[in-house]
Amino acid sequence: MAFLLRIDPVPGQSAVADGSMCGTATVSGFSASIVIPAHNEEVALPRQLASLLNQELGGNRLHVVVVLNGSIDTTADAARTYVTPFRDKGHRLEVVEIATPSKATALNLGDEVATVFPRLYLDADITLSVDAIRRTIDALTSVQTPLLTAPRIRIADCKGIVARHYGYLWSQLPYIREQVPGVGFYAVNESGRRLWSQFPAQIGADDKYVRLHFGSDQMVVVEKATFSVYLPQRVIELFQVRGRWNGFNLDLAHEYPDLSCNDSARWRTSAMYLAGTPRLWPFVPYFFLVWFGGWAFTLVAMLGFGLRWARASSSPIRAKTFVADHPGGTNMFLAPSASERG
Repeated sequence: MAFLLRIDPVPGQSAVADGSMCGTATVSGFSASIVIPAHNEEVALPRQLASLLNQELGGNRLHVVVVLNGSIDTTADAARTYVTPFRDKGHRLEVVEIATPSKATALNLGDEVATVFPRLYLDADITLSVDAIRRTIDALTSVQTPLLTAPRIRIADCKGIVARHYGYLWSQLPYIREQVPGVGFYAVNESGRRLWSQFPAQIGADDKYVRLHFGSDQMVVVEKATFSVYLPQRVIELFQVRGRWNGFNLDLAHEYPDLSCNDSARWRTSAMYLAGTPRLWPFVPYFFLVWFGGWAFTLVAMLGFGLRWARASSSPIRAKTFVADHPGGTNMFLAPSASERG
C-alpha cells in the first residue's frame, strides 16, 4: 500500500519520510510504549494526551506514538503542541501522519515505530484514571507468559436516558466485567504481542481481533484502575455506532471463523446473568432498543443504503466544553470489582 508518511523528528534524530519503517532504532530508557491511532480527532485527542500527562507513573517513562490516518482537520497541529510537554516530563511523543484513513494501517505503523514493551493501544476518545498506565504496566511486567490486560471500564454519565440506561446495563455484563473487551484500551506484554502478526486491513474490530487470540486465563482486568468511555448522547447516533460495531463483528466472523468461535458463549452467558439479576431488568428495554436499532442500521449499510462507518460525534469528549470524569466521582457507571461481585 502506498501512502504518504510524516514523522515529527525527535530532537537529535532525523525524520523518516519514505513510508518504510524498517531499521527504526530501539527507543531505550522507556518503560512502555503507547500507540494511539487517530482520525480527525482535533478535540478528543488533546484531552487524551492531557490525561496521559497527568498520570502518576511512579518513575515509568513513556514512548507515545500518535498515528494520524487520513486526518483533514487540525489534529496534527493539536498533537504536536504536546511534544514539548511530554519531553519536559521525560517522555517521548512522536506524531506520525499517513494519508490512508485506515485504523489497521495506523496500528501497524505504530507498532513499527514503538519498539518498547509492554505495548498499550489507546483510542483517542477515552480518558484515564491517574494510575491507569502505571498499574497496567505493573500487571504486564509481572509475568513472562502472554497476557492481555486493561483497566476496568467506566461508562461516563450520559444526559440522554437511553444512552444512560444502555451504558449501565452493558457495563454490568460478565464479559465486560471479567474480560478485556477493548473498547478503547487494551495492552499486551511482548509474548502476548507475538500471538498475532499484523492487524488485518479488512478488520475494523481490532480490539476483538486481539482479544480472541487470548484464553480466559491469559486476560487480567486491572481492578484498581479505570478508563472512561463516552457514549454518544443522541439516540440515532447511538444506533449508528452500535450498528458499526455489529458490522465489524460480522466482518471478523467471516474472515476469521476459527477465532470467532472462541466468542460463542458470550451472549449465552450474558442472557443467563440478566435472567438471574432482577436489579438490571428495568434497563433491559433500553438495551434492546439500542441493540435492535443498531442491527437496523447494520442491515441498511449491508444493503448499500447507508454509511458503514459512524462516529460518536455527540460524545461529551468531543464537545467544545468538557469536564473529565474522575475516579471516585458519582457521575460514572463503574463495573463492579471482583470483591464487590462477591
